[in-house]
Amino acid sequence: MNLLLRNLAEVEAVLRLSKMQRILSRPGRYVILTIVRIFNKMFSLELNVNAPVFFNESLCVILPASADIYLFGAKTHDSEIRLTKFLIDRLKGGSVFIDIGAHFGFYSRLASTLVGATGKVFSFEPSGKTFQTFKKNYTGHQNILGFNKAVSGKPGILTFYEYPTLQSEYNTSKPIENVTDSKPVVVQIAAVSIDSEMVPSLTATAIKNTYVKIDVEGAEYDVLLGMNTLIEQYAPTIVIEYFEKYPTSNYLDCVGFLLSKNYQPFIIDQNGQLQTTTLNPQKAELVNGESDNIAFCLAE
Repeated sequence: MNLLLRNLAEVEAVLRLSKMQRILSRPGRYVILTIVRIFNKMFSLELNVNAPVFFNESLCVILPASADIYLFGAKTHDSEIRLTKFLIDRLKGGSVFIDIGAHFGFYSRLASTLVGATGKVFSFEPSGKTFQTFKKNYTGHQNILGFNKAVSGKPGILTFYEYPTLQSEYNTSKPIENVTDSKPVVVQIAAVSIDSEMVPSLTATAIKNTYVKIDVEGAEYDVLLGMNTLIEQYAPTIVIEYFEKYPTSNYLDCVGFLLSKNYQPFIIDQNGQLQTTTLNPQKAELVNGESDNIAFCLAE
């Protein structure tokens, strides 16, 4: 078995333990995380730490956000574990990975390891504060190019809703109601399209060897509108986080757009392999309650 898959299997084994067993398996980290959570609730305290990750490196994260990476060395939602296995299976030396919504850079750094010196990782994180942490994680990694910009249908200035760090994974250009009690700060940020920013730098080796992860909390369709040339010339595999509770029009539009490009949707199974599916536009085929990562590939 691939070494990374073996390491990830060990993470899954820990996750299957009872809560008490998990605590006893790494008591020091649980104590620190509990203290930080208390002080965060009382005084908005945050703690920057370097967390070992399953692919034998370390990642800078901010606690109490990213508790799963700190405790277990991986993103641990069922859909995230399956996406991780998919990337391990598909990304090879020389592949191109485009990370749209990089956050602290877990997937960008994993991809950096997988694509090697001959591959490229292009990562976009629009939040200024989140990008500061992400920059620590990609500095020194020559195959990662980070952008403190949003991705949209066209270049310009975008209104962006930025939540506190603990809820920063909800940051979006589309206002979302009833997701968290925290109120976002509304800022104006620079936006680019993938066609304007990325396509000019790609070569023929990227054809059918490019993978795009889009995690932008309800703004996925806007991102796709700026990817026409990439899709038509390079036939990338596109993974979109598909949420049941967000406005369905975004996902209706995403599915319709990609079907019009002769793409097909796939569920990523427990082994990281693709299984054909028919999406119900009103509700994703959910594996673990709220969301799933749906892969779209050009029809053969």
